[in-house]
Amino acid sequence: MLYFVFIYLVIILGYIPVKANIINKKIYCIFVGVTLFLILGLRHPLVGQGDTYNVYLSNFTDIYLGGISVAFNQDKDILFQLATYFFGETFELNTHLYVFIFSLPYIYSVTKLIYLYSKMPMLSFIVFSSLHFYGFAFSAMRQINAMALLLLSYTFFKKKKYFKFFLCIVIASLFHQVAIVFAIVPIFQFIFERFKINKIYLFMFPVLGLINSLLLKDWLRNFVNVIASIEDRYAHMVEQNQTTNLTSFFIYLVILIFSFITLKNKGQDRSLLLLLVITSIGTFFAPMSLVAREFGRVAYCFSIFNILLIPRVVSTIHSGKLRFLTILFLVIIFILYFFNNMIENMELIPYVPYWETYPNYIFN
Repeated sequence: MLYFVFIYLVIILGYIPVKANIINKKIYCIFVGVTLFLILGLRHPLVGQGDTYNVYLSNFTDIYLGGISVAFNQDKDILFQLATYFFGETFELNTHLYVFIFSLPYIYSVTKLIYLYSKMPMLSFIVFSSLHFYGFAFSAMRQINAMALLLLSYTFFKKKKYFKFFLCIVIASLFHQVAIVFAIVPIFQFIFERFKINKIYLFMFPVLGLINSLLLKDWLRNFVNVIASIEDRYAHMVEQNQTTNLTSFFIYLVILIFSFITLKNKGQDRSLLLLLVITSIGTFFAPMSLVAREFGRVAYCFSIFNILLIPRVVSTIHSGKLRFLTILFLVIIFILYFFNNMIENMELIPYVPYWETYPNYIFN
């Protein structure tokens, strides 16, 4: 647990020199990013929900021993498998270096995104570390590498470089298939921007998501069964009835409500509308994880942009005192949520670096 306490100390105390104009925002972001990367990359493979050891390192070993044909025969995300193969060809069967290197793109992209676009980088790093965006990285090596590209695509979309935007999404989907869903963002951004639709209608996303998950769950379950019959990789979700709860959905919904209350009667630019659209789409998919856990992974592609939305919204509070109290309240709430919920749910404790023995584990 002390490792995660250290992360929060770096995030909070490291921001004091920024406010005092001793160091700039770039140095601060690099310092925090390196801290997050080292704790993620130097972890024991059993830290997290077990996938690093049981899935990815096992897969790495199979590809290394079996060669490129094994990589092509995998039914999951060919570009990730090829990256694994070429890593093995270059560095041999070095599992610790494999985890270390494959942790870098995600943390780099998150750090760069916060540096470029966050109004309050300290608050962005707090949100990123406290919700499942960081904890998920300890077990989801394929999707976090896909997310690294999705975060890059956001920059291209803002700059209206649409070809590069879609190219990033296509490449990301070859690391993890759910990334392709992010391609719907321009559709809704265009609708709300072109027809000047009131942003209150963004609440249709959580409402429709709840309707699908609670009232139309049989239809949704049948849809999942069809997908599972086409894609064998999702069959285990149906067989094991893998679902989650509504905790993440309610968190995203509260953030959305907080954003609307704070932004009431305030103007909005294209960038703010884009963040509202993206995070609102996340509230559509999040409740459907009640039917199938994979919808939570889809929601993650959109909800991670709350690391930009929350600071952006808080920055619009004109009263300096109220803004400070809001930031203080949010920091306390997010940190308490992490230590009382996420740290156990994501199986981040005990945290053990790779050179130490993981306690009470029997290897098969």
